[in-house]
Amino acid sequence: MMEELESSNSTLTIDPMLDEIVREIDSDAARRDIESSIKWILVNCRGSGLIEVCQYFGYRFRWAWMKEYLEVALNGFRQDGDLRRVRAYEVMLEAFEDDWEDVDFFPSLQ
Repeated sequence: MMEELESSNSTLTIDPMLDEIVREIDSDAARRDIESSIKWILVNCRGSGLIEVCQYFGYRFRWAWMKEYLEVALNGFRQDGDLRRVRAYEVMLEAFEDDWEDVDFFPSLQ
């Protein structure tokens, strides 16, 4: 999915895949899997694909664990002076707001 997003440079490409994943997140076990997957993505991936995937789930579910994880990481990047990652994490955290401007990029969130 991340490769597809990076190559197409469009959230419209992965929106159906993300929506399908959401339909599978009905059990606590699935939620734990998605939590560990998102944390893995945050640690191991770079690029806009990371941002869009996290924005999608952040807006859709407003998970407290995810917001807290992003905030802790953001504070670490600020201390390290990693401005690129600071901005990326600020953008991801914006998706937790009701008036998130980029929600229109994801048709399944409408």
